Amino acid sequence: MTKNFTIKIITQTIILSFTFLLLSILCFKTDGYISVSIVLLIAIVQVFLLIHEVTKTTRQLAVFFDSVKFNDYSLSFTFEGRGKSFEILGHSLDVLNKQFKEIRDSKETQFTFNQNILHNVGVGIIAFDNNGNIEFSNKLFHNMMRVPYCNSLEKINVFNEELFKHLIEIEEKKKRIYKIDFNGVDQHFLLSSSNFIVNNKNTKLVVVQNIQPTIDQTEMDAWQKLIRVLTHEIMNSITPISSLADTAYTMLPKSNEATTIDVETLRDLQEALQTINRRSNGLIGFVQEYRSLTAIPQPNLAVVQVSELIQQVSTLFRAEIQNTSINFQTVISDSNLEIIADSSLIEQVILNLLKNAKQSLEHTQNPQITLSVRENEFQKIEMSIIDNGCGILPEVIDKIFIPFFTTKSNGSGIGLSLSKQIMIMHGGAISVQSTPDKGCAFILKF
Repeated sequence: MTKNFTIKIITQTIILSFTFLLLSILCFKTDGYISVSIVLLIAIVQVFLLIHEVTKTTRQLAVFFDSVKFNDYSLSFTFEGRGKSFEILGHSLDVLNKQFKEIRDSKETQFTFNQNILHNVGVGIIAFDNNGNIEFSNKLFHNMMRVPYCNSLEKINVFNEELFKHLIEIEEKKKRIYKIDFNGVDQHFLLSSSNFIVNNKNTKLVVVQNIQPTIDQTEMDAWQKLIRVLTHEIMNSITPISSLADTAYTMLPKSNEATTIDVETLRDLQEALQTINRRSNGLIGFVQEYRSLTAIPQPNLAVVQVSELIQQVSTLFRAEIQNTSINFQTVISDSNLEIIADSSLIEQVILNLLKNAKQSLEHTQNPQITLSVRENEFQKIEMSIIDNGCGILPEVIDKIFIPFFTTKSNGSGIGLSLSKQIMIMHGGAISVQSTPDKGCAFILKF
């Protein structure tokens, strides 16, 4: 029997037709039940063979779909000798089979690649569903949190109850500080959360960052800068005091000389002692001012609602300018913005900048101050204190954050330096933009 499908079907149909014709003749022309039964059996076999041949393609398609279902792409589908249309179908199935295999291999490669990235990034990652089943957690998360690998949050609860509460309670797009005592040393971690849906399941992703090295480095840099300034200022005061004291000593009569001192020498001694006294008082004043810089407490970091912070600062500042013509306004782009900070220290910084802005408006018509908050393109929080006052001269603007530098006759020169130190201790920054006679803008970045 030929392998060509079309010829095979035609041949089997013709034979089946003759068989049924013979069966009809036997039924009407003879009483031989044995002959009729044999021909009927032959007809049934031919019908079965015809159905088997017709459904062979369907079975091949079923095999193809099963291979896709179970990710088995090792099969080959060929219909050689069954006609051109079947050969085209077989080729198409083979092409599809190959493409599905390439897609699977690509996804497996991408999955492995993503897994390696997630296990080697510099932050801890854990993802879990509403039932507390852990979908993924990377190595750094377990190393930082000192918990073993497990498949549910309940098991984490056994090892670290406080961490379990933080993971459960943290809200989407919120941040919180988590502090751990490791062998008597505090370690601060920043937790942030986001929610998404995977396979119709709500999944929470929590990212854990170790911010302790940043806090330590910021603190160390701040102290080194303060020490350099202290050394410089003390030497500037001690050197002339020592020189004047030595000069005054040489003016005094020696033990074997006459004790009388002429008027001119006495006047020089008085002037030297007055200068020593003045420089000593200046040094004492410097040390007292410096103590305010070195007495900055370590920030007590917590999640701060920006809107509440601005409300508190505004209340205090409006009371200070109530008898002035200053137009003060606040602008907050999003009432849900949060920062990680010590609210009392940041409040001190903002109030200091607002007071500076107020002083710059003494000779300005239609004085205005704007305190605005926004999230910039890098998802950092920016607070801007903007005024339309006298501004800052270009030759001075690079020096305003230097400790004890001031352009005010009665200024101490520590306000802006103190503000900068506080921002550095928070891992943030302070910058200034100014145009003389048009205004000034101080920007705090968190």
